[in-house]
Amino acid sequence: MSKINRRRFLHHSFSAAAGVIAAPALLRSQSPNSKLGVAVVGVGGRGNSHLSAFVGDSRTEVRFIVDVDEKIGNDRCDQIEKKQGVRPRLVKDMRQALDSKDVDILKGKLAGVTAPPPAIAA
Repeated sequence: MSKINRRRFLHHSFSAAAGVIAAPALLRSQSPNSKLGVAVVGVGGRGNSHLSAFVGDSRTEVRFIVDVDEKIGNDRCDQIEKKQGVRPRLVKDMRQALDSKDVDILKGKLAGVTAPPPAIAA
């Protein structure tokens, strides 16, 4: 039996919770013409691979990038605009994305103690 540490437990718990939260939105998207709006929090490093997954999915459209680093955020917005044809909004405060009616899915990849607040707010 493998040992599980607190960090791994929390990581798996948040991943499972995100899947459960996103599942109804994915199931609602029945029409091929309707796209789910996505907000991605933290797009440097590992968050960039999550971003690529949403951009590559024909059922989703990235509408918000939430990152405190404007340079990285603008770089990601440029990349997304080239791939999906629409430039997402760059914001520094995730509450702006959460307040938008255009967001169906919030995905965040944040380190350690910074991860719970977006999950709780969503």
